[in-house]
Amino acid sequence: MAKYSYFINISRLGGEHTIGTISRKVANYWLDEGPDKFEEYIFSNDWGEDKEELNKSIPEEFQINEYWNDMDDIDHINGAEYSSSNFLIVRDISDNPDPLLGKEIGEYSIEDIPIEKLSDPANDAMKNNDDITNGDIAIIYGQSFEKGAWDYEVIETDEPFDFFKLKLSITQWDSLKIVTDIHYDDKVYCNDSSDTTTKSTAFWIDD
Repeated sequence: MAKYSYFINISRLGGEHTIGTISRKVANYWLDEGPDKFEEYIFSNDWGEDKEELNKSIPEEFQINEYWNDMDDIDHINGAEYSSSNFLIVRDISDNPDPLLGKEIGEYSIEDIPIEKLSDPANDAMKNNDDITNGDIAIIYGQSFEKGAWDYEVIETDEPFDFFKLKLSITQWDSLKIVTDIHYDDKVYCNDSSDTTTKSTAFWIDD
């Protein structure tokens, strides 16, 4: 049985991020309509609007009836940003599993933690998908920008916490880097919950 247990979360900026594709024909139609109209259309279901009513004025071949966060055939990421605005908190919960009762033993700027692994799914897709390379399909980005905290699986170890054993897995999303996993002493700990508030949303075609 492990001697120490540590609860880790990351605050304060992040959210849900998707990368997907649509046909170039559909992309060109919506690029002509303009970004504001496209975003309003994509989020109509989320905002309680009637997409069926909107579709009456849109040719069927250009309609998009999926929810924005289901348009994620390249990647779907939910996590905190790897940025100077964010920090990682460690609490010792060895004597009590309730994180609120754990003793805080460290608060670290997220950018002080080294990156173990950096992935770039959009770039990989552009390299490996001939339909993207040939211009037959376009990449789309969706975001729910949120404030709050992202919690990770509990670290259990026989040794006291050592900050220098911390590393991160990062995923590139457009111009942002999003934390996907925490590495500690050669083990990987995944994000398993979050407590956040949505501040804004965005959706666009990468052109």
